[in-house]
Amino acid sequence: MMVKCQGLVKYYRKTLAVDHLSFEVKKGEIFGLIGPNGAGKTTTIKMLLGLTRPTAGKIQIKSGIQIGYSPETPYFPGFLTAEEVLYFYGKLQRLKKTQLVKEISIILKKVNLIDYRTRKIQKFSKGMLQRLALAQALLGSPDLLILDEPAAGLDAKGRIEILNLIKELKEEGKTIILNSHILHDVEQVADRGIILNRGRLVTEWDFRQKMINLEISCTYDSDILEALKSIVKRITPTSNGFEVELLAREQIPDIAKMIIMGGGKIYELKETRNLEKIFLQALGGVR
Repeated sequence: MMVKCQGLVKYYRKTLAVDHLSFEVKKGEIFGLIGPNGAGKTTTIKMLLGLTRPTAGKIQIKSGIQIGYSPETPYFPGFLTAEEVLYFYGKLQRLKKTQLVKEISIILKKVNLIDYRTRKIQKFSKGMLQRLALAQALLGSPDLLILDEPAAGLDAKGRIEILNLIKELKEEGKTIILNSHILHDVEQVADRGIILNRGRLVTEWDFRQKMINLEISCTYDSDILEALKSIVKRITPTSNGFEVELLAREQIPDIAKMIIMGGGKIYELKETRNLEKIFLQALGGVR
């Protein structure tokens, strides 16, 4: 176990920010931390980092590990270059000069900033600052990475690059806690996760159980419905068709064929994301 939180409570004066929160993060996994604004995610991260003390509860982090942190709104002195920023943070970690110089080049390549290594930070876009924040989190090859909105401000290409990098870091054996409001991003890379609301754990979710949800607008009769029940995990009739939950995307053509061969007509077939639905249900947005 890399991280274990038990009954975390955090008050800011009379305001309750985190309310008896418990969860565990296993070694080598990507753990998603999601919830609306004000859910307590940032406060939880601050407690994990030791930036604020819990009012009550217990945090256990594996002894002897290094932690890398990428903040949601990074700030670096504008007069420094990307290379100088990483050198400064590396020296704070007491990394040897020869090791640091080599590591800076490798990391800047990883986050696609190698061509901007000598550019002043004041000329960086928000997306470039996010990538630089991730780069400084990687200094010293930490065992545990805490990433707070690492894809914020990035365009679609930049987001894909960061998500691919996060996957690569997991393959290297890193443990990652990922805080993001972009549900699709979390669903793409996380193994497990929790949803928070008003400081409380609303639900847990295992992203490794990647079920495929389909909404199908169609005409059908009871025979088609019964036939589909034999091949799908779940089927729920709706006002204009039904929703089905599949174990594999390869089943989609078979389902469409069964509906048409059974005399039905398909007007629309679209895939819906599990996490989005679970998120809305957990917060009371879907009944």
